[in-house]
Amino acid sequence: MSDSASMAAATEARFSNRDLIGRGSFGDVYRGFDKELSKEVAIKVIDLEEAEDDIEDIQKEISVLSQCRCPYITDYYGSYLHQTKLWIVMEYMAGGSVADLVCPVYSIS
Repeated sequence: MSDSASMAAATEARFSNRDLIGRGSFGDVYRGFDKELSKEVAIKVIDLEEAEDDIEDIQKEISVLSQCRCPYITDYYGSYLHQTKLWIVMEYMAGGSVADLVCPVYSIS
C-alpha cells in the first residue's frame, strides 16, 4: 500500500460522522468525530489545487493555530494531506462561524 493510500485509510478510519457545516474562503468545513481524541472536531478541507494563490496564507494559519494556547482561540489538532486535499483538524465550536455569530445592529433598507 502506498503512503498516500495508507494515509487516506488512516484518516478515514480515524474520523467518522463527517457532516458539512460550512463553506469558507479556503474550503469546506465538516464536523466529525475523532476516534483517537474521543471528541467532536472541526475539519477544514482545502483543495490545494484550487487555493494555489492562498497557500502562504494557509501555512500562516496553521503556524499560528499550532503555536497558540489561548482559551479564546480554537485548539489545533493536526493537518493531513491526501493527494490535493489538506485537512486541518481543530476544536469544534458549536454556534457557527464568527460571521454567523456577529449580527448587524442596523440594517439598511
